[in-house]
Amino acid sequence: MIGQKTRELRERNDFLLRQLAAKLDIDTAQLSKMERGERLFKKEEIIEIAMT
Repeated sequence: MIGQKTRELRERNDFLLRQLAAKLDIDTAQLSKMERGERLFKKEEIIEIAMT
């Protein structure tokens, strides 16, 4: 659910996957898995996304 919302907001704001991954200091593949629900978000990552 968080991953799906993250993807929606990222795309709505014209953020590329690699841009958000760089902002979170994680690998693009990890963020992709997070958006698909295959990896959980850490609390710090959620906070960073909210501040973006």
